[in-house]
Amino acid sequence: MKLWVDDLRVAPPGWVWVKTIGLAIRHLKTGTVTDLALDHDLGGRREGRRVAQWIERKAEAGLIKPLAWRVLSDNGPGRAEIVAALSNADSYWGKNDGRGLHQ
Repeated sequence: MKLWVDDLRVAPPGWVWVKTIGLAIRHLKTGTVTDLALDHDLGGRREGRRVAQWIERKAEAGLIKPLAWRVLSDNGPGRAEIVAALSNADSYWGKNDGRGLHQ
C-alpha cells in the first residue's frame, strides 16, 4: 500500500490518503505500507514528525518492514526532523546508501 499522509494535498491515484496521525499509524501497523509520503503540519500541528519518530522506533526494534518514503512538507525545520527520523529508520533497515530516501 502507498500511504499519503497530508491534510491538504490530495493524494495521487493509487495512494491511500489519510489526514491524521492516528489513521497513519493504524495503516502502518498493518505491515502493508510499502511507500510513505508524509507532511509535517497536519491540522496546524507538528504531527508528521510524530509519525516519522514512531516509524524510527519500530524500525530500530525490528517491528516494521522497510518502506520507501518522501517528505511533502514545505516547513523547513519540520522537513529536517522527518528526514532525520526516517534516515535513522533507513539505517536500522540496512539502507545506508539512501535508496529508500525519496524527497
